[in-house]
Amino acid sequence: MAARYNCVLLKGDTGRRYEEARASVITKPAFLLERLANDGSGRRQVRPHTSRGGRHERMVAIEDALIGRTINDAYAIGELVRCIHLSVGEEFQGVLKRFENVGVGDWLVSSGDGGLVKQGAATFVNTVADSTAITNTVSETTFSNGTFVIPKNSVNVGDVIRFSGQVAFPSTNSTDTATLKLYLGATQLFTTGALDVANGDVITFEGRIVIRTVGATGTYIAYGTYNIGVPGTATSRAWALAETVGDFTADQTVAAKLTWSVANAANQAILRSFTGDSVNAGSNLSAGPTDETVASVSDAIDLSAAPADDFVICQAV
Repeated sequence: MAARYNCVLLKGDTGRRYEEARASVITKPAFLLERLANDGSGRRQVRPHTSRGGRHERMVAIEDALIGRTINDAYAIGELVRCIHLSVGEEFQGVLKRFENVGVGDWLVSSGDGGLVKQGAATFVNTVADSTAITNTVSETTFSNGTFVIPKNSVNVGDVIRFSGQVAFPSTNSTDTATLKLYLGATQLFTTGALDVANGDVITFEGRIVIRTVGATGTYIAYGTYNIGVPGTATSRAWALAETVGDFTADQTVAAKLTWSVANAANQAILRSFTGDSVNAGSNLSAGPTDETVASVSDAIDLSAAPADDFVICQAV
């Protein structure tokens, strides 16, 4: 959708010095930017910010009005991108991601592709279809819809990663057993152990990963529950993981995996639902901005039914 105004910077030092850098990929005005190494010929490069909720400079691309371009005209690869570093209190138009619903005073963070999303909860995965059945194998197998990625440098101390899911067993063979495991990277969060599942049984599970420290040797704890059996009579069990080291400067994948004890075509396991999101620390407005906050919204907008990204008026904080 078109911008409300034809420029990025709305209130601030409109006569300020701007910077220029080559676009390493197609880059649009109003995008949040990050710097890259020189391209080999001494020319600086930029691209849309790539880490959802991650640290950044308050650097945004602006329109190239010098050659008659508007906020709707993108920069091609290799073109000089005009960009500015926003000062506190300045108002600008940012790109709000599709389906975001924000109001006045909400805090915004990077969406990981140049745009902005509401701080407080970032959805990593929300499946809307069954997985491919895991069957006729004894190898530990990741469900086809059973992963999501926590982007590098995107978590802060106190953040909580939440996940939940349901595994169904429409068909089973004799007393063959199934073992469900959840992983964060190479670390096992929990296992159900070997279960003698029957036709119609389900496993539901949920958990929390609480970030204690960040960085290459960050730490976290995890806990939750899982339920096993026929709906309505399933047995609930708790699980917990003591403080564990994790490298949050790299992408971390959460994965749901299942292993059958016997390879038989009658053994069928399907991941019917899998969700994952992040609740950011300091998302309460009264707590004030964090280092990752780009802006607060100064003009309410509802994109819950919008067909594409839209522009939102923001204030740098």
